[in-house]
Amino acid sequence: MQFAGTEEMKKFRRLLTAFGRYRSGKGFGIHSPFAFNFTLKVLEERCPYYAYEVIKEKRHIAASATKKHVLPESEARRIFRITNYFNPQRILQIGSDCGIAAVSALNVSGKSRMWLYNPSGDAAAYRLLEEYSGRVDFHKSATACIDNYFSEAQAAPFIIIGDIEGGDYPLILSSLKKAVTGKCTIIVCNIERRETISRLWDETTGAMTTGMSFSNGKLGVIVCDDKLPLSHYSLWF
Repeated sequence: MQFAGTEEMKKFRRLLTAFGRYRSGKGFGIHSPFAFNFTLKVLEERCPYYAYEVIKEKRHIAASATKKHVLPESEARRIFRITNYFNPQRILQIGSDCGIAAVSALNVSGKSRMWLYNPSGDAAAYRLLEEYSGRVDFHKSATACIDNYFSEAQAAPFIIIGDIEGGDYPLILSSLKKAVTGKCTIIVCNIERRETISRLWDETTGAMTTGMSFSNGKLGVIVCDDKLPLSHYSLWF
């Protein structure tokens, strides 16, 4: 059997591992209390949240304003839940990806701030985030955005990867590898859709020495803490 490309191969592999990921997504075989709780109460949570209507409305606006791929509502909700669980006050996002991930994260707390690297000057993201402009520092330089973010005192970086430019790959990978040596949370979107993101996910998780990663092949979450044993979970969520 032959496949047209990497994306088709990834879909085939996801199909082959579907049953095992489904069982893990329901908590079967997960022995870590943290991983069990995080999987069922955050990644798989089905209860409604107050911000879901805002996310739905903003996503509709973004989808009407651009022909680009817009983050699915289910993933946007998941980003909200993850952000809500950790409640970071300072967030770094690389790649605006139409602004939906940023909206999801910023709706957790009115006190949070975001450093957003928007290399393509994504107009849809600027419009979508206009009402949050007082809490978002926009950058067109990856170096300046990352340096400014890390210059702010924060014990545990909270990072969202939406998209990356090829030339920024070494800098971003280096920053993520440094982050996973300590306590941090990293959300990576578009793993299946973009080869550079898939590679970034593989290289970052490969650099972990403690902590846990959770992925369904489309979205991935890294939670690093020296109290957590090194574990990688392939899930259905």
